[in-house]
Amino acid sequence: MLDRQTVRDDLEALLHRAVVEAKFEVELPLSGVSQRTICPNADTLRKFVRQFEKWRDFIRVTTLLEDNLLGELSDGLKSVLSNHIENDRVADGLPFYLLGTWTPPFTVKDLALSSVRAVVFLDPERVARLLWDWERGEPVLYQSHVVLFGVSVDKPLRLDLGKGKTALFQKLPSSTSDVRRHLPIMQRDFVRITDFVGAVKMTVNHGARSGLFRDSEADPGEWDEVSSPYRSILSLSDSLSIACDNYVTWTLAWSESEDWRAFGQNERLVLQNHSQYGRRNVVTLTSDVALLLRDTLSKKLHVTDGAPQYLNVAIGRWARSKRPVGLADQLIDLRIALEALYLDNDVQGELSFRLATRVAWHLGQNADERLKYQMIVRDAYSLASRIIHGRVVKLTREEKDLLATAQDLCRRGILKILDAGEKPNWNKLILGAEV
Repeated sequence: MLDRQTVRDDLEALLHRAVVEAKFEVELPLSGVSQRTICPNADTLRKFVRQFEKWRDFIRVTTLLEDNLLGELSDGLKSVLSNHIENDRVADGLPFYLLGTWTPPFTVKDLALSSVRAVVFLDPERVARLLWDWERGEPVLYQSHVVLFGVSVDKPLRLDLGKGKTALFQKLPSSTSDVRRHLPIMQRDFVRITDFVGAVKMTVNHGARSGLFRDSEADPGEWDEVSSPYRSILSLSDSLSIACDNYVTWTLAWSESEDWRAFGQNERLVLQNHSQYGRRNVVTLTSDVALLLRDTLSKKLHVTDGAPQYLNVAIGRWARSKRPVGLADQLIDLRIALEALYLDNDVQGELSFRLATRVAWHLGQNADERLKYQMIVRDAYSLASRIIHGRVVKLTREEKDLLATAQDLCRRGILKILDAGEKPNWNKLILGAEV
């Protein structure tokens, strides 16, 4: 029986033969009309893709290979990927991370043809090694990029997020021509480049838990920390807001894997948020704030209260209360954040008193502090109630100071519950139990 290294070497030799003998049918939809052409060899295909680089995600490449050689290559893949092939099909988990959805598994022959395409943009040795590594359970590497408003960095800042993930924060250039290079190719002609000048781009390096697996194993419930990209971005921006004590929002987000892209998997998720609120107030992301961000993200994932929807609501609404949209809306969002954090679903009546009392006991260190905090929260809650019920409220400097102080108390409460891992027992707390 051949050893595994020999099998890998044989696959590499087959890939080299295949890319030399293959032709490629290229389809490019432009102006609503699909243009097709035949590239007789790998060099011609590379030149074609370079010529239409901005449309690369729309280029469809069909590898044309003689049946006998395709059969040999398919058998070679079966030898390498034997543990992940089921009913002549193999499943791929990366699209779930990039798009937030599962895609159908593909046949071994489809993977063989995609592998030849990958050799065009990589090389036989690298493609064989990637397939070999994925067979052994190595992750498919990919990156997530988010352009942020409301935060700045003086110099590139790298943050270890744990579990093999790292985040790099860097300020985008002040030149529009240089900014373009940092944005996804397909978006460069559809966004106003000046909006991104001086913004912060965060790049997170990931590894999909498993690149390839059997079709019957495609159960997302068994995968750790898997959620839709949109929810992940919202969680990130809200956590950044908490860490920076400022409203931080995202404007553009996308994920990509250059390795998997070479195989012809061009799909990527590009999300755009047109909110400009975060541009007005900017906070510098220091190393200390970055560490608080890491702790906040980590603790949000491990709060012992099961699925802490109250915490997501509290953090999200607190962040919204920091938007410069007007004092009335800010107070209403803050009231919702405080209610989510300090009131339970079964609480009825005396909401303002219960809420203010719980905040006071949760955060106050002595009787004077508790009395002060109770009055602040009661007044902020009352002001928000008057606004909700349509009363005309004159918003003065005093009310703005009240909002800022109440926001600070709410933020402290969020961080304290995150640190504890759960809400305290409110009944015990107001009877003097230790927090």
